[in-house]
Amino acid sequence: MISFAYKPLFEDYYKRWKDKLLKAQKISANEDRQKKIQQLYQEIEKNLNYLGSTAISDELQDYVPLIINDFKKANIKVWMITGDKKETAEKIGVVSNILDKKHIIFQIESTEKSLIRLTLLGII
Repeated sequence: MISFAYKPLFEDYYKRWKDKLLKAQKISANEDRQKKIQQLYQEIEKNLNYLGSTAISDELQDYVPLIINDFKKANIKVWMITGDKKETAEKIGVVSNILDKKHIIFQIESTEKSLIRLTLLGII
């Protein structure tokens, strides 16, 4: 599963951080270099604004159902968009905790953008 997040950075902060990173990458001892680089990434990755997550795989990864359940509890919208056959998509949706018996499934079978847009606007 891949998650996406962001945070605004002031240019001067980013330049100082990048200078530290470039300096850390020049450390000759591999263990010390890796430790310093990891510290710098942990510093810049704090207090991020969550955007969303995606999973691209033929095999359901560990903890995906638990993570999706946590998203739903936090009122984060979860969408499943797939090109699989309807039966396959429904099975994946149930196994991954995206779907349960109370969900309504919309199936769009058009390739025309305008028709897809109208259908989605009617759903949302």
